[in-house]
Amino acid sequence: MQEALKSEKRDFWITAIEKELGEIDERGVLEECADQSGTAMKSKMFYKIKLDHNLEKVYKARLVACGYSQKFGIDYFDTYSPTTATITFNILIIITKINNWKLIGMDIGNAFLEGDIDTDLYMYLPHDLTEFLTGDKNKKIRIKLRKSLYGIKQAPKIFNEKLNNQLESIGFKRLGSDACLYTKFIEMDIYYLIVHIDDIIITGRNENQIQILFNKISKGFKRTTQDKSFKQFLGIQIDETKNSMKLNQKKYIKTFMDEYFGDKIVKKSDIPMKSVTNYKLIKPDENNPSILPITGRIRYCADKSRPDILYAINTISTQANNPSEEFIEATIKLLKYLNTTVEDSLTLGGRDKVVKLFAYSDASYVTDGDSKSQLGNCFFLTRDSGAFYSVSKKDNTVSHSSTEAEIKAIDLCVRTIIYLRNLFYEIGYKQEEPTTVYIDNKSAKLLLETLKTSHKTKHMNMRINFLREQILNKVIKLVFVTTENQVADIMTKALPRILFEKFKNILLYGFNNKNDNEI
Repeated sequence: MQEALKSEKRDFWITAIEKELGEIDERGVLEECADQSGTAMKSKMFYKIKLDHNLEKVYKARLVACGYSQKFGIDYFDTYSPTTATITFNILIIITKINNWKLIGMDIGNAFLEGDIDTDLYMYLPHDLTEFLTGDKNKKIRIKLRKSLYGIKQAPKIFNEKLNNQLESIGFKRLGSDACLYTKFIEMDIYYLIVHIDDIIITGRNENQIQILFNKISKGFKRTTQDKSFKQFLGIQIDETKNSMKLNQKKYIKTFMDEYFGDKIVKKSDIPMKSVTNYKLIKPDENNPSILPITGRIRYCADKSRPDILYAINTISTQANNPSEEFIEATIKLLKYLNTTVEDSLTLGGRDKVVKLFAYSDASYVTDGDSKSQLGNCFFLTRDSGAFYSVSKKDNTVSHSSTEAEIKAIDLCVRTIIYLRNLFYEIGYKQEEPTTVYIDNKSAKLLLETLKTSHKTKHMNMRINFLREQILNKVIKLVFVTTENQVADIMTKALPRILFEKFKNILLYGFNNKNDNEI
């Protein structure tokens, strides 16, 4: 608080503090206790500058309880809050664009203050806030919580239950496949609603009807704000064109680039990782400092909007705590690549109106180091949209052959397909035909499509029988492609530049590779 009040933005911070206290007072969250000597949790005020949905700076002050001192079974019982999976959000974007609908967002202000507390909880106000309010440095104020507060362990659960009850009261149905996704039929039209803690998105054919739904939701809460422009969600910038939405994290990337490189001129890099270095053989170096802070930030980009760097960051992260010099160089190269390609976006939507799920599955058989192979999958809904979900995963166990590694990758892929087919059924896009899985291993295909077995495959019996069952039940269909056309190859190894760029363009922009900039 002292830093905030002494800064040039003092007036902004005072306004933020007063706004936070006003929100708390309006909802009747706190009640001062007659007994000021009892036990209670500590609390803190946090100050943060963040970007709103329109990418404008917002000064926020937040009173937070130190919930780490709560005792299970006394102060709280359940702790959970469903959060939106990136995969669901990306699917919703594709459906929105192929139907020429609009995504409209809504934010519930000070959401965690809305719910009634479910146990007796007491808290001391922060010393700096008490001094700010009373002018007395030594005064302590003990209060009782009448409603939920940020930092309380059960706060997310309490709010989610309140929000769910409000949504169901106006006719929304929570889906079994994703607890954050809701549907509602109005005069034969379907409307989709997605929840991420206190952020809500609705899409559907009639914008006027969406406005009516927002108004009904708002009646259950003290303050809500609506966002029709929808330029940001979950830290992802969203640029909308006529036929697609482009997801990128340009501002986020530039922020940590400036922190890492400063004013230095950063050399260009066309690929995220050298394809000639075998990183499996390089041993960690305990003398080097951890690179976890930077790898965590890169990983966030990879998971949200840059699947082209998934393999590189997955590999680098294996030595994040005690990196060797080679791994530090690889991290710098990856940063240079991100800086070079900062304008790249995951483009979802396109002109194709048919939603048909298909996937690519591949594995890189590894015999060096710990001998654990790399598994990779990527999933598409249309041919002119980028991959809405991609996976690059180091195997948990050692494979005895390249065929076994491929079967593990297919198994990982098919389990995701089963989930997705259930999800599409619930949202009205039932997959009538088997989902095509493209693989580049003929031995794996033969083993799964026939009853051919041997003593070499008996240890894989459960996986093989499971995958055969999915083929017989027409859940999946295996199709062979050459390695030169195996898109998931980018998820399993570092590739030469030409092949990397080919698969990267498909991952980000789809197979037609039309970078649609028409607004």
